[in-house]
Amino acid sequence: MYFLGVDGGGTKTFAMITDENGQVLATGISGNSNYQINATQAKQNLEHAVLQALTEAGIQREAITSSCFGLAGADRQVDFVNLQQLVGELDIPNYEIHNDALIALKAAVPEFYGITLICGTGTNAIGRDQGGKVVQIGGFGYWYGDYGGGSHLSLEVFRSVIRSWEGRETETALTNLVLKELNFTSVEEMYHYYLDHPQEFPKTLTPLLFEGAEENDLTALSIIEKQVEELYLSARAVKEKMAEKDKEVPLVLAGSVILKSKDNLLLREFEAYARERDPSFRVLPLTTEPVVGACLLALNLNGVNSVTIKNRMIESLQRKVEEL
Repeated sequence: MYFLGVDGGGTKTFAMITDENGQVLATGISGNSNYQINATQAKQNLEHAVLQALTEAGIQREAITSSCFGLAGADRQVDFVNLQQLVGELDIPNYEIHNDALIALKAAVPEFYGITLICGTGTNAIGRDQGGKVVQIGGFGYWYGDYGGGSHLSLEVFRSVIRSWEGRETETALTNLVLKELNFTSVEEMYHYYLDHPQEFPKTLTPLLFEGAEENDLTALSIIEKQVEELYLSARAVKEKMAEKDKEVPLVLAGSVILKSKDNLLLREFEAYARERDPSFRVLPLTTEPVVGACLLALNLNGVNSVTIKNRMIESLQRKVEEL
């Protein structure tokens, strides 16, 4: 038997085929498959990643026993209607679709219970209770209540440098870091350049926050503190809606910003903040590819559910990565 798992995000799509024992047989990688960004591109990239994996495994689509697609953009009912049509056109038999945050939860917690908190390009919080009810808070951007993620934090860094230059905020170490990163000699030069050349503001400045924090810069530290607080508020809101007030709840952390900040600063700050305010959260930084969760859910469709299989799948994937 063959099982297909797909992790489709706004930057990368990762397809993986395993057997019933969790051995990884093939993988496929392509670009964005968030249909909210570009539906045509999303379909092409999903098909490319899946076909790459099928070709490597040496099988046809109809050989797949069951499959699971964990997709960014699978948020509301209308999204699932659109994605059912999009994925259906791939002619993959016996599939189900989840939000990509849920396959991350499954990858970390095989019991498929708890909360996933994402801080990557954007932020999102999704929980699944023991009865299978799914609760989502955020994921739609600043206008709809979110704070942070790489794109937003980069803008906060840029704004803080401008405000400091104008005198609306104190001096900040972020100024020299940003000027060096963007190749300007002064804030005034940078300020007028962006006014005279309307364009998207740079999204590469978030790592500078953690360099500034390393220098104990108050501006950088205050932005990080705000991000930590907002992430916690999202997790707490999901937990309350799940009605799990007095129970230990796994809280899976995912996303490049929270998992890959310099010296793990954001991760450490969040863990300390959450532990102090709600010790019932069992914080679990995601340590494996979310596509593992998609494959486990595909196996579940055929009645297979085992921690042993998860561990075997992770080990098999690691060996395959090392071979590349």
